Amino acid sequence: KSMEKVGGDFLVAKKLENGDLDIFAGDVSGHGISSSLVSAMAVIAFKMIDSVSYLPNEIMVKLHESLSSLVKNHFISSVYLRLGVDTKNLTISFAGHHSLILIRENKIILLNGTGTFLILFPDPTYENYVYELQKGDKFLLFSDGFFESTNSQNLRIGLNTFIEWIKEVADRPIPFIIQNLVDRTLEYSNNTVHDDM
Repeated sequence: KSMEKVGGDFLVAKKLENGDLDIFAGDVSGHGISSSLVSAMAVIAFKMIDSVSYLPNEIMVKLHESLSSLVKNHFISSVYLRLGVDTKNLTISFAGHHSLILIRENKIILLNGTGTFLILFPDPTYENYVYELQKGDKFLLFSDGFFESTNSQNLRIGLNTFIEWIKEVADRPIPFIIQNLVDRTLEYSNNTVHDDM
């Protein structure tokens, strides 16, 4: 029974030779051992790519190609980010992933993008979305384990409500924001969260 609760969420990062920081995060469909194995394979594939030679959307294609030859019964909702140390740009490529959030001067900016799930379709398409960062920007990367949590009436928090919660604490430091969101999600779900957060 406990093995059925193993999740397929992952978050991995690496610093490139030029100083840029690449982050790859995602959620494998389903639960259990097979999902966590696919998650581990995705992390290994990310670590093996010579990322400095490619843009995030090109890396998404490479990840799709390497994983789809090995994985048949799962797909991955994911996002790939590159923080440019010199350019101060944040480049994002989406693969079926929900919005991310940039907090600038205590205002919420939704970062959205389109892109096909990894592994699901034979001819995937991925874009690069480039955002110029400013001093003081805060950035939130989070899993659907937060906003898909349900209460005793089986009602989900929902992304819109979750964003409202973020707005209420947007002026606070990141550690406070994270703890607040975790606490509110656990309170809403009566400590019965069924997915990774």
